[in-house]
Amino acid sequence: MAVAVGVVVAGFGLLADAMTAPVPSQTAVVSVAPGETLWDVAERMAPSSDGAAVVDRIRDLNRLDERGLVPGLPLEVPTEAHTN
Repeated sequence: MAVAVGVVVAGFGLLADAMTAPVPSQTAVVSVAPGETLWDVAERMAPSSDGAAVVDRIRDLNRLDERGLVPGLPLEVPTEAHTN
């Protein structure tokens, strides 16, 4: 019984991952607003995608480390639409 429950739970996890859109390949340059996090930028620019994957892509595109963001900093970010 425990194995069956585990399989069902894992299946739901895979299904949820399959329903999340991939990280968009199109990018745009946006400015960081005061108090904004990478997660906020990811949700604003690619709301249908996996937020963690978009944040990782933003870090890669901009060679960011764990330091905080600076307001006004231009970032190249994945985007689902032509937005600035």
